[in-house]
Amino acid sequence: NDEKWHQVWDAYIPAVNAMIGGQLDESEALLEQVMQVLAAIKEMGCSALAHPQLGMEIGSTRTWCAGNPTFFTPFAWKCPVSCGCTGPNPPSYC
Repeated sequence: NDEKWHQVWDAYIPAVNAMIGGQLDESEALLEQVMQVLAAIKEMGCSALAHPQLGMEIGSTRTWCAGNPTFFTPFAWKCPVSCGCTGPNPPSYC
């Protein structure tokens, strides 16, 4: 549901700060960029994960769909269509 979707993304910045020692909050420009991306993802829902400018984890080469084994589970479970899991030959993270 929308509330859970928003909670997940609202927790992203505090989680990143905890993981990297608060560095994200130290750069106003980076923080603003991250907040814009998260706002777009929250508004667009699952379709954002298929968007070329939003589908990658911020500052990483990993897709949100594939997940990050040290940080978050794949979003493919939540957004199978946007993550390409419903067609033939789905990605391994599906």
